[in-house]
Amino acid sequence: MLRVRTEQVRRPSLRCADALPDLSDRIMALGLQDEYDMFRERYLGWRRGKAQGAKGEPVSLQSAALPAAGPQDFGYWYPNLETWQWRRTISFWIGLTFFEGAVFYTMSSFLGMVSDLGDNAAPLTTGGLVWGKLHFIICTYLMVLGAMNVQAEDVSEAGKAIGDIESNTGHGPQAGVPNPREFGQTAEQENDGSTCSGTTASPKGAAAGGLEASSRFVLNPFAYRTAIARLRSSGAGPWPYVAALVYFTGCLSFGLGLLAELTCPDDVAAPLLDACFLLGSFQFVMGGLAECIENEVFTSLSITTAWTGSLLNFLAGLLLLLASVLAFIPAVPSFWASLGFGVGSALFVLGGSIQLVLWRDEQFGLTYMGVINKLGGSSGRPLVSSGADGAVSEEVSFSCTGLFFIHLFSVAAAISCYDFNMRLVDLMQHPSMEYFHRAVCDLTPAVILHMEIALRSAVVRTPPGAPYRQLFVLMRIVATFLVVNSGVSFIQLVLNPGATEA
Repeated sequence: MLRVRTEQVRRPSLRCADALPDLSDRIMALGLQDEYDMFRERYLGWRRGKAQGAKGEPVSLQSAALPAAGPQDFGYWYPNLETWQWRRTISFWIGLTFFEGAVFYTMSSFLGMVSDLGDNAAPLTTGGLVWGKLHFIICTYLMVLGAMNVQAEDVSEAGKAIGDIESNTGHGPQAGVPNPREFGQTAEQENDGSTCSGTTASPKGAAAGGLEASSRFVLNPFAYRTAIARLRSSGAGPWPYVAALVYFTGCLSFGLGLLAELTCPDDVAAPLLDACFLLGSFQFVMGGLAECIENEVFTSLSITTAWTGSLLNFLAGLLLLLASVLAFIPAVPSFWASLGFGVGSALFVLGGSIQLVLWRDEQFGLTYMGVINKLGGSSGRPLVSSGADGAVSEEVSFSCTGLFFIHLFSVAAAISCYDFNMRLVDLMQHPSMEYFHRAVCDLTPAVILHMEIALRSAVVRTPPGAPYRQLFVLMRIVATFLVVNSGVSFIQLVLNPGATEA
């Protein structure tokens, strides 16, 4: 666990403190880094005037709070360790599911240009799109959650000041009037009746430094007034939520078209599929446009990683829209529509890869919330303490090798899902335990590879001590063999589908 230094908590060291030894390495070796970080967060909260004494404690005896941090400060967006961990986790799975969903769409679009797939046509095209849409729905829903539940240092206080942010009435609590927060219900819940409609409060509460009850965790993606009010209170603006919500509804439009293709007769499914893809493509263009506005693509030539990713997503959406329009022109062969979808999806693959790079650089706003990427050093990376001399440097917590393996394992997991699709068709044509066994075996690599990816996201560096280092390396070797196995199985099933039949 790296120690991130923020401006608002740094204090001039006393000479006697400078002479003390640096015990960070010993704490980490003992496996107590997490406990130490939690203790440090509680201690800093006390130093910043966030301690809550006994009821009736004289105000004059309380320590004065330090000046509030600004939007350019690390501690403003990550006021405690739990918030940083939550943002890090959700941004990783956003980037990963976006990348994998784009891989599915790219492969299915280009495979759709081949006319002699035989029985494998449906599992390689429609089946791949179903997997891709599942990934995109998960990705965009997590984006909405990340935008709606932004936790800046002063959001809670701002929420208390404006009272009911869902209705935005501007009337705060009055003297003598019971505050609904005192009875376990927020003002937002009182207004919109969402006590049991997809919102939860953090069980740890303010004492654990998590998402406080006054800033309840919102699960409803369409609670737009709450989302926009929170973003504006934190200084982020509405565009992160706009981009996430438009992407999410676009995925629902694509999903409706695929559902029609799977369940409706051909004369009904074909026009409905084209209409839904046209609407979904337009929404993806709008989502990319919102990302470009958030990252100042059209108003600045300050080319950053997020700037490039936003532009790629916007261009990819335009290509999807063009391909959807071509589907309505009878004179244009379907080959060109598939080519447009393939190239556009390939740009989304690059955009997803950039999001993983942003996560590696600890720019957890990715491409949809650029305001929290402008922290730390000159490149946006966090400033990390590197020793007892107090020097800080701009570093990343993930190696390029680890990032490469995440890309490789993600592509291999997608190929494993295609293998499962083709085996599933064989199982439906020849119901037996043998074909069921084959289908499960071809899906197993995808499960194990995702377990390896999750492990890599949690343990960013290879453990130095035995036996964890050896197990970590062995797991990577096993995962590499699964990559090769999935690729060989895919080639065999596509080129010679009858070779594996009993």
